[in-house]
Amino acid sequence: MVLSADRGDRVGATRVPPSPDLSVFVEACWTSFWDLPPGEVHRVEILTDASGHVVFEPGFTNVVGVVTRKFTRELTGRGRVVGLKLKAGALRAVTGRRAWEFTNRRCPLPVDAEADLRASERTIFGADDDSTRFALAEGFLRGHLAHNGADRWAAQLAAIESMLARIERDFETLRVETLASDFDLSARSLQRLFKEHVGVGPKWVIKRQRLLRAAEQLKRGEVPSLTTLAAALGYFDQAHFAHEFSAIVGHAPVAYKRTDR
Repeated sequence: MVLSADRGDRVGATRVPPSPDLSVFVEACWTSFWDLPPGEVHRVEILTDASGHVVFEPGFTNVVGVVTRKFTRELTGRGRVVGLKLKAGALRAVTGRRAWEFTNRRCPLPVDAEADLRASERTIFGADDDSTRFALAEGFLRGHLAHNGADRWAAQLAAIESMLARIERDFETLRVETLASDFDLSARSLQRLFKEHVGVGPKWVIKRQRLLRAAEQLKRGEVPSLTTLAAALGYFDQAHFAHEFSAIVGHAPVAYKRTDR
């Protein structure tokens, strides 16, 4: 969820669904672009979820793991990035490495031929429209997935997708022990599964879902009172909610609510 103010045509973004054959691994294709006057800086702030990304930049393509705090980046001049937002739980399948190795990190995409990656970047950023850029990025990922044998993780991906759907439905009251029991796992096994494939534990995913929902409702002005919001999202009290929100977002809920975003 983008927390920073919109800048109209100077800073923008586009997001579309992936091709059907990649939907097991990819949640969305996206691009961000900016064109700022000399000396002007635009600060992007995003409250992320449990997904990782493959982010293409000229000469600098990376895997971005789950960001546990607020993601920030300062934009200057003119530029563009193209990304594939991975489904939560797909990092292990896409990279062949344990997902926690990417948490709060930007790491080079593990590929066999560096020259192929550089050539793909040149082709992607040489394209004239987003649909072509996305098709080229997806084409690169298809080849990478086939080489990486990503299909061997299909069972784990399906299980994690079901668990994440349960969290999204019941995050207000759901406990890790309940989630584990419902999927015939011990809490320790569930924790290990999430760390290996998502990069964070299930408790973090539940708490982040609460914060995302809170930020969405505050942004839309749908909150009658902070006390009501805290109770509806499963927090013990308003003070606990305010402390957690402020620590991650960087603004107290009441200040965030009053800010034009």
